[in-house]
Amino acid sequence: NTQTNEHVKTIIMKVNDVSKKFKDYMRKESDKLGLNCAYRPILFHLIKNEGLTQAEIAEKTLLKAPTVSLTLQKMEYEGLIIRKTDEVDQRQTRVYSTEKGHEIFEKQHQIASNLEERIISHLSEEDRILTNEIIDKLLNATLEEVEKNENI
Repeated sequence: NTQTNEHVKTIIMKVNDVSKKFKDYMRKESDKLGLNCAYRPILFHLIKNEGLTQAEIAEKTLLKAPTVSLTLQKMEYEGLIIRKTDEVDQRQTRVYSTEKGHEIFEKQHQIASNLEERIISHLSEEDRILTNEIIDKLLNATLEEVEKNENI
């Protein structure tokens, strides 16, 4: 019983499956703790680079600007972030994580790290290095191709 190419999952479909399963797990585990898993990528980038603008957050998280805007409103209401006017350029608003934001991120980061460790343990060190290089190439190629398409 041979499969034709149209019934075989492509590399990108498989990468998407991995991402979806990971997100589903994170959502389920975050829900158990009463945490919103949508905050994790934003908190990750804010903690790494405090004082990002909303546009920079959208760019780094690959989220749409309206999604970032609404999520930041919720996060601010919940006391996870604060916004401050840029001292140099008063037209810019910078976003900072609060202590509570750091605590939430650490809880979610621990869940993600534990799962990633368990997943990665199935790979040899050589496979880990190679997989990381390939994923970087896929991401860069995807961003390049999508950007080309958007500029047409």
